[in-house]
Amino acid sequence: MNLKIRDVAEMLHVSEKTIYRWIKEKRIPVYQINHQYRFNTDEIKDWMNRNRVDAVSDRSVLAEADEHIGLSELLQRGGIFYKVEGDSVRDLIWNSVSIIPTPQELAKETIAEAIYTRERMMNTAMGNGVAVPHTRTPLIRSSRDENLSICFLNQPVDFGSLDGDPVHTVFFPLTASVQQHLEVLSKITFLCRQDEFMSLLRGQAARGEIMAYIQERESSWEIG
Repeated sequence: MNLKIRDVAEMLHVSEKTIYRWIKEKRIPVYQINHQYRFNTDEIKDWMNRNRVDAVSDRSVLAEADEHIGLSELLQRGGIFYKVEGDSVRDLIWNSVSIIPTPQELAKETIAEAIYTRERMMNTAMGNGVAVPHTRTPLIRSSRDENLSICFLNQPVDFGSLDGDPVHTVFFPLTASVQQHLEVLSKITFLCRQDEFMSLLRGQAARGEIMAYIQERESSWEIG
């Protein structure tokens, strides 16, 4: 248990306050020794791998979020799309990026290529038919352009998931900072562990149902 709060915050390029919040919400592996929090290096690296987080060493590529934006608001900005075509991971990414909202100053081809390049380095399939393709580092610079889109596939696509299940639902997070990126990935991971939420995804539920479920869960996080 050789890592302290400060060490993990620096490793993930987030604030210590964020680490404390993740501990409270039980989103990150931690131990309490003599009334102090301690982390295991291997467990943190495994957590980063499971959440598809890249350690970024160059802070110049990071943008600070102007404000914390909730998952439901990000999804309202990005939207939910149905019957997205694509016989391969590459085609699916290109077709999805072509329809999801993206900043005007960034060419969709640039975003799609960055996402696909990251996907080839390490697939982002979470299991149970869900994947979260994203860029290696944030491409956008302002929290005003942040959003999250959900794309339901017209037919499942093999992402190389460890559980062998083809992907039926893809989340596309576009964030302006590593901190917000981690927050979004953490919340998506949590939601996808809930049977009720997975039933909504498998059934390609209506936008209103999905949004209502996320807003309800988000309210419980704030209260907790």
